[in-house]
Amino acid sequence: MLTHFIYSTHQDYEGGEANDLVAVPSSQFTPDHLQGHRWVCLDNPEWIHYRVMTPMAQPRFRLESVVDYVSVCNKSKVPVTFNLDIDRTGLLSPGSLALLRNVRNQIS
Repeated sequence: MLTHFIYSTHQDYEGGEANDLVAVPSSQFTPDHLQGHRWVCLDNPEWIHYRVMTPMAQPRFRLESVVDYVSVCNKSKVPVTFNLDIDRTGLLSPGSLALLRNVRNQIS
């Protein structure tokens, strides 16, 4: 589900907190005239890695689904931000990094 908040009177893009590959944009701008944006948790749906000494989350979506989603967003000129699991040492989820590299290779 997409959460649409206006955080500030100076905001020029939407938060786009979707958490999943949903709410595919149909145009670049929202009804509030903000630049569209999608923010999706690629691996950890809890947004942050807060459980100490636990494994990093693996990607939640198949490569094809992520490629399709990003392609549709790109056609509408809507940027996508993927939230990745990161631990206290700054290490990102290796599986998620590999997935994003594959997405880049397929879209480029």
